[in-house]
Amino acid sequence: EAPGGGGGRRGRHSSSMEGEGTFSWRDTETCEEKTVDEGTALNNKDHAVSCIQSLNTRIKSWIKNANTAPVVFFTKNGSIVAINKAVLYIRQNEDTQHIKIVHFAPQGMKAEQRACLQSDIEFLDRLYPKHCIDLVFVQQEFNRLAVERLAAFLQIPVNRMFIGCPSKSFKDTVATLGGVRVITH
Repeated sequence: EAPGGGGGRRGRHSSSMEGEGTFSWRDTETCEEKTVDEGTALNNKDHAVSCIQSLNTRIKSWIKNANTAPVVFFTKNGSIVAINKAVLYIRQNEDTQHIKIVHFAPQGMKAEQRACLQSDIEFLDRLYPKHCIDLVFVQQEFNRLAVERLAAFLQIPVNRMFIGCPSKSFKDTVATLGGVRVITH
């Protein structure tokens, strides 16, 4: 038996037990030390249940927020194959159910190209019913500043934005985009 009694369990509980039948802990919200005797703790089941229910509600809220926080995939040419691969990657690796496909076109797009891309995104949205897949057109050149502006406008952190492998003609490096992540095809 360990010194001071306790059947060898003293070392495991010594930081939480102050005296015979008295327990203490640090409240994580207020950072205050709390102490309660064993009788009060046992008689306060309703408070414990309330705390557990509150924690359960918070965890559910965090999960819901994580699942509804969108991610962005930047598409250069609107290839449905590349977009589909990005959607598959995001489904497997990100905690979200909302994907925004963003296409930058400095001079705009021809109506026929725009309609085709919209049709492809609508198809993918139907193909993956558990995910909401939206399309965003930006009439601006794709660069670091445009990514920062889009992140601020959509209220999506840059580290939740993805790009496919940039071509050799891409003027910047991926590192200059401020945290945009690369999905290889």
